Amino acid sequence: SSSAAEEMRRTDGALSQLAELQRDVRAQGARFDAALETMRKEALQREEACRADLRSAQVEIEELRAKASGLQQANDRLEAAQHDAISDRHSQGVAAAQISQLQQGLAPCVPCLVGRM
Repeated sequence: SSSAAEEMRRTDGALSQLAELQRDVRAQGARFDAALETMRKEALQREEACRADLRSAQVEIEELRAKASGLQQANDRLEAAQHDAISDRHSQGVAAAQISQLQQGLAPCVPCLVGRM
């Protein structure tokens, strides 16, 4: 009878310890699940922040490409204007040389023309 009572006490003690272990495991599982959920939410927030940064960088890249295109067009216009200016200067030089030749050719005739007036 005392061994049966002793066996019952040991069984009750073991069952109490088992119940306490089960509560601990459940509590640890709940903490683990909460930590995982927090980590998941933080990862989603970081991912969304990265996506926003990427979108912002893509917009900035497009703006820079547009500016570069505008600068290239302005540079092309400047080069064309420089080419035109060089061509104009050359034309002016040619015209000046022709005028000078005409003046030199007319110089001997000027006294004759003045004398006729």
